[in-house]
Amino acid sequence: MTTMAPTASVASHDLVSFAFGGPAKHVEQFPIYIDAKDPTLAVNEGQMRQLVRSLVAGFNAHHVQRGDRIVVQLDNFVSN
Repeated sequence: MTTMAPTASVASHDLVSFAFGGPAKHVEQFPIYIDAKDPTLAVNEGQMRQLVRSLVAGFNAHHVQRGDRIVVQLDNFVSN
């Protein structure tokens, strides 16, 4: 008897929409990603949007297409 593995739901929108299109609304200037060791270092929503757009541009430059698999790992610190 063969059993099928469960399938994962795949987002039907782009990375920027996925990251910022949810029900939670943020004030663009408030921090959303805070350094674990130095809480004075943080990234706000506007900065994160720019980082995500840069990431998307990099994927496009490397011809990443629908169906390709990628991994993005974030550290728990914010660099200057």
